[in-house]
Amino acid sequence: MLRSVTIALLLLFTLESCTKDEHVVPDAVVPAIPEVPVTNDSTPPKTFLALGDSYTIGQSVLQADRFPVQTTRYLTGQGIP
Repeated sequence: MLRSVTIALLLLFTLESCTKDEHVVPDAVVPAIPEVPVTNDSTPPKTFLALGDSYTIGQSVLQADRFPVQTTRYLTGQGIP
């Protein structure tokens, strides 16, 4: 009996985790990403790769709140092109 209940609960949790999340924030309102300042030297702007999973890209949050966008905004604010 305990085994049947355990299997039923696991199945229920598995199916429930596959349902569509109704609380996803749309990307409709996206503030502008700051432009990279243009310098007079020939040094190209720096780039970075934010390699990761859904936590890195920031699933279910506004685009402006995603890690790569925040990092770019911070570095640009620090004067790092």
